[in-house]
Amino acid sequence: MNPYQQKWIDLLKAANIPGWKIVPQNENIYVEMPHVTDLKLIKDNLPSTLAAMS
Repeated sequence: MNPYQQKWIDLLKAANIPGWKIVPQNENIYVEMPHVTDLKLIKDNLPSTLAAMS
């Protein structure tokens, strides 16, 4: 795992989102969300949310 990947994993885990599993997967980050998650809402808000977190 590279330092950049680890930084993002730490940042996402620090958000303490209930039910989300966040782990490294090769050079990627695997995020598993609860089945009740509104994927459209996440897709629409992900860019601005990640920008604010970074």
